Amino acid sequence: SFEEFRVAMDHWMSRTYQLFRIASSEKLNHCEPTVNDSICYRYAVFHCIHYGKPRKRGDGQRPNQNYLPCGCTATIRINYCHTEKCLKITTFKIEHSNHAISPRSFAELQKKLK
Repeated sequence: SFEEFRVAMDHWMSRTYQLFRIASSEKLNHCEPTVNDSICYRYAVFHCIHYGKPRKRGDGQRPNQNYLPCGCTATIRINYCHTEKCLKITTFKIEHSNHAISPRSFAELQKKLK
């Protein structure tokens, strides 16, 4: 199920000090009789929270605030497999760039995101 995947991913993220978020997804049509109700997505794409190009909006910077994207391209994608009736990881690109991965940065970002 998606919930089982999410629990496993949360555990993996905390063990490896990586934070990912759902960037895009598509709901699965539950009208099909073969679809398990616990699988709610046809696909879901997770990006590192630093994914994307940084945006520059002005010269000034507000204190204690920064914009997360810094050019990282780490991505995980899951797709629903109709033949096996389960979710499968189809993309697993976890090489991060332009930011640190450490217990300290992970803890700081978790606080910010809550």
